[in-house]
Amino acid sequence: MYLLELNFEDLERPKLTNDDFEKFQDHYKIHVPDDLKELFVKMNSCILDYPIVKCESIGGGVVMPEHWVGIAQNGMGAMLDLYGNTIGDNALPFCRDPGGNPFTIVMDGTEQQGVYYVDLDDRYPDGEIMRYRSHWLAHNLQEFADKITYQ
Repeated sequence: MYLLELNFEDLERPKLTNDDFEKFQDHYKIHVPDDLKELFVKMNSCILDYPIVKCESIGGGVVMPEHWVGIAQNGMGAMLDLYGNTIGDNALPFCRDPGGNPFTIVMDGTEQQGVYYVDLDDRYPDGEIMRYRSHWLAHNLQEFADKITYQ
């Protein structure tokens, strides 16, 4: 399944422009490659229809990347402000499950290093910071999209 062809409900949601995204990147000191920016602009705050992705390291064996948070109204920026680096270094939250647990893409400059599910109920100490446990799902966002099936 090609990333920009994921099925999603066409709900009323904030429309983004490239300028909106540039302001977001400047504010959070994040650089997102053009292909990901195109996806985030297109899917800003959309809801996928009961998606599941297999994840053997989680109880139940599946996760649900339901709400693609976008950058507006409690989206990526709010999650970055709330969790900061406790969800992982260079981690950009792009989606969350029905329980509010984020899915992140880890970036190294403009290179995608992996897609992870962050279990907010599962924490471990890292010095003085309690970091949330991340579960690897895919090497990149395209591979992650290819793993999505629908109930």
